[in-house]
Amino acid sequence: IGRGSCPPLMGVDVLDKENASLACQPLVDNYLEFIRNSADIGVVIVHWFNAQYGRDVPLVARGNPVRQRDAMVDTIRYLASAGKTVVVVMDVPEVPTSCYPAARQRAFPVWNSDEGRECLVDRARRGTVRSEIDVIVAEVGEVPGRVLVFDPADVLCRVDVCGEVDSANYLYQADGNHL
Repeated sequence: IGRGSCPPLMGVDVLDKENASLACQPLVDNYLEFIRNSADIGVVIVHWFNAQYGRDVPLVARGNPVRQRDAMVDTIRYLASAGKTVVVVMDVPEVPTSCYPAARQRAFPVWNSDEGRECLVDRARRGTVRSEIDVIVAEVGEVPGRVLVFDPADVLCRVDVCGEVDSANYLYQADGNHL
């Protein structure tokens, strides 16, 4: 359940470049309440491109700026306290959008070649983000539900780098963060 450009965060609205509301509320809160109150839903997968919120896109709650991490803690606690297993999905490894024009001119994309080295990102950089997510999950504290973290880098990266595509298919859309 979701709506584009609206992170699944309780009580949070998103502002556009002109500081106008994207009308995420009360829609997102209604979704979260439905999930919380549905006995048939035991596992909730929570995912959004969290790198952009707070960085490029301001978040507000009741008209006041809000930190994404605080909203994450509140939302996870809200769902987990209802006995839900909450799986927080980290962002996919973001690759530079500048990689796409060159890659599309090749017969097939091979970003793990020397030619495409600028299109790979260092996997070690994700460790800091993972640490932040782990702190947030720990901050949720003791609740009846379980809180797990899934990092797509475990599937999309090699040991040291992320951003590869296979020899026949692009794995990313041209923005570098949508699969």
